[in-house]
Amino acid sequence: MKIILACLNAKYIHSSLACYYLRACCREEFPGVEVMEFTINEDPGDIMAEIYRKQPDVLAFSCYIWNIELTLTIARNLKQLLPELVVILGGPEVSYDPVTLMEQNPAIDHVVRGEGEASLPELLRVLSQGETGEVRGTTCRVGKEIIHHEDRELIQDLDTIPFPYNDVENLDHRILYYETSRGCPFNCSYCLSSTVRGVRYFPMDRVKKELQILVKAGAGTIKFVDRTFNASPRRARELMQFLMGLEGDTVFHFEIVADLLSDDMLVFLSEAPPGRFQFEIGVQSTNKSTLRAINRRLNWPRLERAVKTIGKHGSIHQHLDLIAGLPEEDYDSLGRSFNMVYGLR
Repeated sequence: MKIILACLNAKYIHSSLACYYLRACCREEFPGVEVMEFTINEDPGDIMAEIYRKQPDVLAFSCYIWNIELTLTIARNLKQLLPELVVILGGPEVSYDPVTLMEQNPAIDHVVRGEGEASLPELLRVLSQGETGEVRGTTCRVGKEIIHHEDRELIQDLDTIPFPYNDVENLDHRILYYETSRGCPFNCSYCLSSTVRGVRYFPMDRVKKELQILVKAGAGTIKFVDRTFNASPRRARELMQFLMGLEGDTVFHFEIVADLLSDDMLVFLSEAPPGRFQFEIGVQSTNKSTLRAINRRLNWPRLERAVKTIGKHGSIHQHLDLIAGLPEEDYDSLGRSFNMVYGLR
């Protein structure tokens, strides 16, 4: 059974962590499983032609807000060229209303909801046996019927998930996505992470070993996709201390909550080698009514102090985010938030 895991990334320099995780999880039973990465800027005909040449039996797409429309178009057209092709979708953009999605898109045969590391191998096993058995965490088309199977529990022991990047090439030309945890301690109402309570961590020894492998392999930039990298300040400091000591020119990008940074942590960060770390700091809004509406906490004085202190040392690039269009936000209040953030320069 020829299996392709595909993703349309936003840019060539990006990579699909999900596809590499899934490949690692499927390889023991399906050693020929292949990852194909494209970008949303490529010609759809070229993407379809490249996939068609592979003559897959199963085609699984990783779906996000930036690629869902093009993914659906490509899946629909490929299904016309390869009527027996089994099309599977997964990812955050399709996990929460798969029945409606499949009703509107008859080319889609299965949707893997939520974490796919256990669900996808089981689904592939069922398909390889020519069966239509129940697979938890999936929504499946059986004839004219769409069957929504029960949810699959979250993976509690993240150490059971294989390392995704054993043989990825050209690491120096791409942004590698990596995670040391899953989940978020906060419950911002606009964020999908708010649907899952708590934070689960990969073992620290494993994380250090894998990062050493990636740095030695020449990774140019490693972007941590932990929802809040410093949710555990002690763990964040230990890992940053480790990364400071690694040889090489790899840059590490973190999403952090700046108002969680203690005075001791700020002193520690002042010792970071220039250019080694990048911080992405989500402010989203400084409007108190908006923050209440989206269930988001913000200690502006602490954030202001942390950003200015880090900026004064000049060794860590900082990128601050705002979101336009949140509840209780208007043009004037967004402008005030922008001016406050801009004033931190």
